[in-house]
Order: sequence, then C-alpha cells, then structure tokens
Amino acid sequence: MILIKKVWIKIYKFLAKTGFVFLQLSGMIIVAFFLVSLKLVKEEVKNPYCRIENQNVKLELNYDSIDYYTYEIHCNTLNTEIYLMDSIGKNQAISLLIEIKQQLENEQIQILTHFTIYGAQLENVIYANLNLGYEGISYIGG
Repeated sequence: MILIKKVWIKIYKFLAKTGFVFLQLSGMIIVAFFLVSLKLVKEEVKNPYCRIENQNVKLELNYDSIDYYTYEIHCNTLNTEIYLMDSIGKNQAISLLIEIKQQLENEQIQILTHFTIYGAQLENVIYANLNLGYEGISYIGG
C-alpha cells in the first residue's frame, strides 16, 4: 500500500512539473463556464410583467391629421411617435389623442401606452403625451 502511494506521488509530481494539472484545471474551468452559460441560455427567465400576447400588437392609425408614425413594443409598453400635419393645432392634437385612446381601448390592448406627438404649430413643435394609465391624458408643451 505504501509502495502504491509513493508511485502515485511520483506520478503526480511528474505531471505537476509538466503543467498537466494546470491544463486540467483550466479545462475544467472552461467547461464549467460553458455549462453554466448553456444552462442560462436554455432557461428563459420570464418577466411576470411582460405578457407574450402584447408583443404582437400591430398599431394602425389612419387619420388625415397624421403625417406618419413609428412605434415599438418593449415588454408591456407601446412607445409611439406621431408626426402631425403642419396645419393641425393644439385642440386638434388633444382631440386626436382622445380618439386614439378610445381606439386602443376598443381594441383592448392591455399595455401601458406612451405617445409623443410632433407638429409644426405652436412654436413649430407640439409635444403631447398620451398615457393610458390612471392619469388619463397629459399635454406637455405648446
């Protein structure tokens, strides 16, 4: 038994001198990092506040007073930038926001919605924000 132990000690010392132990430890660390990252990729941590059905919303705004608009959905927030026609004024912008709010409520979009409105009237730029939360509609600028 003592002879086997001495042989193993000599083998280990030889391998340690050649750097095999260092290579083995490095390889084990690399494999461990790979396995952990693979596990993290496979496990999709779902945000309970993000609803999957909200990611497929297609926003269609067909109004004569809108020049063009862009939108994106991030989690449960629909961010929209609306560029108004040059001829629209403050009151028309507010009534347009109310119409859009009603349209979204009719389509039962269950997400927080933010609108930014741009226009050429009222010091050349109109900024308006449509918040479908408990605050209703707030108008900024003008």
